[in-house]
Amino acid sequence: MKYSLYLASAGDDKHTAYSYVISNFEGVKASGVFLALGDRRNDESYAGNIALQRALRVAARLDGVITLHINFDISVVNPLAFEVMEIEPPLYPALSRGTQRLLKRFSAYEIGSGEYGDDDASPFEVMALDEALDALEQARTVKGRWQLLFDRFFNPQKIIR
Repeated sequence: MKYSLYLASAGDDKHTAYSYVISNFEGVKASGVFLALGDRRNDESYAGNIALQRALRVAARLDGVITLHINFDISVVNPLAFEVMEIEPPLYPALSRGTQRLLKRFSAYEIGSGEYGDDDASPFEVMALDEALDALEQARTVKGRWQLLFDRFFNPQKIIR
C-alpha cells in the first residue's frame, strides 16, 4: 500500500513547530506536532531530522506500508531534504545515518517538495501547515504554556530539545 507523508514547519521567536500528516487513498492515518524549544528551534537540520525520524517511525507502524512518498514543505527543504537526498553533506552525520536507516524500513520511498500555501495544494499538505501554525498559536496562550511544561516532563516525545 502506498502512503504519503507531509512534513511542514512554522516558527516564531520562541518556538518552531514541526507537523506531519500521513495519509493514503482512504484519508488521514496519523498526524502529529513536535515543538522545538530553546537553541534547537533555530537549528533546522537537527530539529528537522528528529521530526522526520519520529514521523517515519509512526509511518512504519502503520499496517501495510510498502511505499512512502515524503513531501516536504518549502520551509524544511533546506537543509533537511537536501541532506536526506544526499545532495548536501549532513551537519549531523549520526542523525543523518539514523534517518537513512529508518528509510530502509520501506520497500520504496520517494521524496518531493512543494509550497503548501498555493491554491493547488492538497488538503493534506494544507493540514500539515495548519497544524504547525495551530501549535504555535496554542503555545502562546497561558494554557499552552502549562501544556508545554506538562509535556516536558510527561510527554517528552512531543518536544525537540
